[in-house]
Amino acid sequence: SSALRRAVRSSTRGAPSCAVPGNMSFHASAKREEEASAEAAVPVESKGGLFGTGLSEWFALPIGITAAVPLVKFDWYVINEETQLLAVFLAFCVT
Repeated sequence: SSALRRAVRSSTRGAPSCAVPGNMSFHASAKREEEASAEAAVPVESKGGLFGTGLSEWFALPIGITAAVPLVKFDWYVINEETQLLAVFLAFCVT
């Protein structure tokens, strides 16, 4: 019982040294107010979508197919084994 009272008294004597406000105000770097005000002054509004046009990303599939047909037909792009492996890998990752 007396050991319990001593433990309670010693635990409530004062704040631990890590909670002293002087230790909590330390910063490793200086404030950069010029950069913070420059970033806040220029709000960049992104449209999003396909290449920042605001269109839905679903337009990429028909555009890609439309572009791929002449590329393959005129042999501007040859579909080889590396392309096929890439397609299988992407299909695996997406599904």
